[in-house]
Amino acid sequence: MFLRITKGLFRSGWWLVLGMLVIAAVYLSLGRLATLSVEASQHQIERYLRNSGLDFVELGAIAGDWRVHDPRFIVRDISVKPLGEPALDIDLLVLRVDSVRSLMSGVPIVTEMEMSGIRFAVERDEQGFRIKGFKRGNGKLDVDYVLDSLPHLELLKMDGINVTLIGPNTEMNLVSHWDQPWVVSAEDEVKQVSLPLFLERKQPNGMTLRHRLGLSGYYQGDLRESDFVSRLYLEAPRIDLEGFTPDFELAGRRLSAARLATRIWLTLEPGSLDVTGEIELTDVSLAGESHNLLDEV
Repeated sequence: MFLRITKGLFRSGWWLVLGMLVIAAVYLSLGRLATLSVEASQHQIERYLRNSGLDFVELGAIAGDWRVHDPRFIVRDISVKPLGEPALDIDLLVLRVDSVRSLMSGVPIVTEMEMSGIRFAVERDEQGFRIKGFKRGNGKLDVDYVLDSLPHLELLKMDGINVTLIGPNTEMNLVSHWDQPWVVSAEDEVKQVSLPLFLERKQPNGMTLRHRLGLSGYYQGDLRESDFVSRLYLEAPRIDLEGFTPDFELAGRRLSAARLATRIWLTLEPGSLDVTGEIELTDVSLAGESHNLLDEV
């Protein structure tokens, strides 16, 4: 009797394993076929974007390939034009999707992402900061989807970043050099972070001042879970904030210019958050009509 039950369980387990292998094989085969046919389906993809209200997104070329058992999608010359003019340009976007984790979770899990040639502008007007070329609105980012992929991210690489900062009377650029990309890489369960950036600003004499900024450190786990840990270091040199100062008034006068230097260490552990650092604000200028505070007493 016992032997018969054991044989039955063994056979059931065998058929279960075999069924799972067949399902996985079919899934991978269909995924491979879909990936390789992406290029031929570019018109259908663009039609889907139009029908989804994303007709302002233009794609230059789409291709797909297969790395081991994971599909990889390659998109070139992405241009986002909500108001008719380019608001965001990306020369190259490469996504690698984890087949097994995506199958188990029911949503695509991105494990590798490469972006190159990223260009957009941030403009300050009377209503605050906005990305130039986009309408002001209540657009929402699917944060949960981003956080779902974050713990599984094995490689994030971004280079050729050029963000133009436009103020009322000045303009500067945040750039990432091609030979110094942004990198988030995995070492076991720990994600190493290195985000070098340069602040460039043209002077009246035609010269360009360049300052290096940097964010480095590591993180581990899911940001939404209590066991998430991270240690980051932010360093910014002495930056001229003229035209980009926050709305702040002192004695009836508005902050119009200042120089800012920052070094901050952030440590996040279960149950604790520690932030230490140095913030230096110098060469502060105030604009506007002055008045005596005693007049209001």
